[in-house]
Amino acid sequence: MMHSTHYPFSNIEELSEDRPLTTLESHVQNDFYGHASVLKQFAGLHESFVIRATIEHGGGFRDNYVWDTDREAAFPSCFVRGPYRFQSWKAVSRKALFATGPIIHYAQPALTKQEVLAVKKEWGSTLLYFPDHSTHHVKASYDTSHVVQLLEREGQAFNTVVVCLFWKDVLDGLAAPYKEAGFEVVTAGHMYDVQFLSRLKSLIQLADVTAGSRVGNQVGYSVVLGVPHRLFDVEVELQKSTDAPVFFTSMDEYDNARIVREISDAFRTDDWELNSAKRRAVEQYWCQD
Repeated sequence: MMHSTHYPFSNIEELSEDRPLTTLESHVQNDFYGHASVLKQFAGLHESFVIRATIEHGGGFRDNYVWDTDREAAFPSCFVRGPYRFQSWKAVSRKALFATGPIIHYAQPALTKQEVLAVKKEWGSTLLYFPDHSTHHVKASYDTSHVVQLLEREGQAFNTVVVCLFWKDVLDGLAAPYKEAGFEVVTAGHMYDVQFLSRLKSLIQLADVTAGSRVGNQVGYSVVLGVPHRLFDVEVELQKSTDAPVFFTSMDEYDNARIVREISDAFRTDDWELNSAKRRAVEQYWCQD
């Protein structure tokens, strides 16, 4: 097992420290997870350039749902993940819509080729797991002992089990049970960290397979980066905080959305094969065309 801290995703406590969102974007939400910064770097634009459009972030798997903050922004256009989002937007807005595909495609990996070889030598074959995570306004609760047992069973086919925790869960102390089980615990960093997608890209590229418990961007990100993904059966309770914004009032609708069920059905399999159902789901909900 590798327990070094010199890799850009290993020092989980420092990377997860809460921080304000510091960005030059006038629509500050554009730089959640560093989306705006990644797109500007890819396009060769100076970091001071301000994107005059909104950039959707997060799941976006609900039918007929548009975040009011994006819809009401004083910009004529919006970047969305895929054309399937066009219908939801056209029902509530006349903004011009552009499909980017998964923004992780545009991010530069956090690791050099030499560092990739060094980590692969340390880890060997790797199962990378993404537990369902909490946010500023939602607490995700689940039986960690059940997840540990599940990973111990599934991890027998691999040299290393790596658990990628969201920054909020690191702050809430969720790393301890995974470390005690002997798993490697990492993080992509804080959601306001512009290097978030770069770290996440390298982590996925290091893995032989990835897994999660609920539908999220880790599904599409893994497959588009060529890594097989599965969803494990883990019961998760989501509880919103009392100060949660209005758009968090429909968590049940998110859980029951047609799209979520469709993706979930495709990825809750007993093997790692990237079958036609999985590929079709990713092509439909993560890609440009």
